[in-house]
Amino acid sequence: MKYTILLSALSISFVSAYFSIVGLTAMFPAAFWSIVIMGTVLGIAKLVSASWLHHNWKICPRSLKIYLTTAVVVLIFITSMGIFGFLSKSYITHQTVAEETKIILSQLDDKIQRENDYIQRQNEYLEDLDKQKNTSSTNVVYNIELEQKKINDLYSSLDKNLKIDNDEMSRLSSRLKVLDEEVALLNAKSGGLFSSKKKKLEELTVKQKSERDEIKSKLTSVESRINKAREDTESQVKSIRAKIDERQNDTGGKEDLSLKKEEYNQNIQGAYSKIESMEAEKFTHQNSQLEIEAEVGPVKYVAELIEDLGAQSIALAEAIRIIIMILIFVFDPLAVVMLLAANMSFKLASAKPYDKLSDTIKKKEIVKHKTIIKEVAPPASEPEPKEEINQVASSSLDITDVKILK
Repeated sequence: MKYTILLSALSISFVSAYFSIVGLTAMFPAAFWSIVIMGTVLGIAKLVSASWLHHNWKICPRSLKIYLTTAVVVLIFITSMGIFGFLSKSYITHQTVAEETKIILSQLDDKIQRENDYIQRQNEYLEDLDKQKNTSSTNVVYNIELEQKKINDLYSSLDKNLKIDNDEMSRLSSRLKVLDEEVALLNAKSGGLFSSKKKKLEELTVKQKSERDEIKSKLTSVESRINKAREDTESQVKSIRAKIDERQNDTGGKEDLSLKKEEYNQNIQGAYSKIESMEAEKFTHQNSQLEIEAEVGPVKYVAELIEDLGAQSIALAEAIRIIIMILIFVFDPLAVVMLLAANMSFKLASAKPYDKLSDTIKKKEIVKHKTIIKEVAPPASEPEPKEEINQVASSSLDITDVKILK
């Protein structure tokens, strides 16, 4: 049993130290190996200090006892803080993925809606072509108006696309501004002789680097998408204007309505193909979102349970924090307590039982600590105390003191 307790204590301590070190490295990414070495050494020192205090509590000086006890408690708190950081980072990463999935789904919905609008416009063009068959006399003017309508629709679609991309650029720029404000706020703080301001700035720069690079990459991508959309639109508008000029120069020409109708039908088919592709992609992201929600489902039920017990409305993040606090409360403290329990088990197991004493030694020890008083009746004539005493002493070895009461 003692080895089981020791193995359990060391296992819990090892796991808690691993989670704590990972959490602390997430808080201080610029000093990864320093944190790993420091966390490992302090974790071992914590267990050794607790074990040493247990074995030497009675002989340990009061000052050393207070310091080591305080150090063990502080190290338990630091380990728990690292575990809290590790679990919090996991939840934040999980929520970031969920938010990105929601944004992607929203963008897909917008793209599908734009394709549906495009199909509707193509259908309107087909209807216009059907009407055009009965108005051949105004064919040229009608076609020019139709081409002009295409230009207007292209610019309208471009404005919608640019609005979405500009909103995305505004969101990214706002986030970049927040990061700049964090650096500016840290720069604004006064630094004394022993201030760690420079080190904090370096850590903050390293921490923000990946996010800044990602934001700049996204901004570049959005700008490229905006430029491409404008170029494509201008190219199509230029082609349509060339057709308008051609119709204006040749008013007697007739448009081949059947070829035009075929072109619109092909455009509609292409739009439907894009919608099907985006619907498939949307289905994939929706499944991913459902899996993410299923992962945090138990936490939601815990929050609802706490609310059923009389608490106010609890958000998901608050429920996560409550669960993390419960876990760290029984994690590293349990490892230290179980290590002390293992020490007690080994100490009891190694203690030698008392050797059995011989009957003579037992009697001597009993006689040494007992005084038996026996009343003896006074003699009628001259007493012989010595003989009386010898008889009494021979009757019992437990008698060490005999008093004659008169």
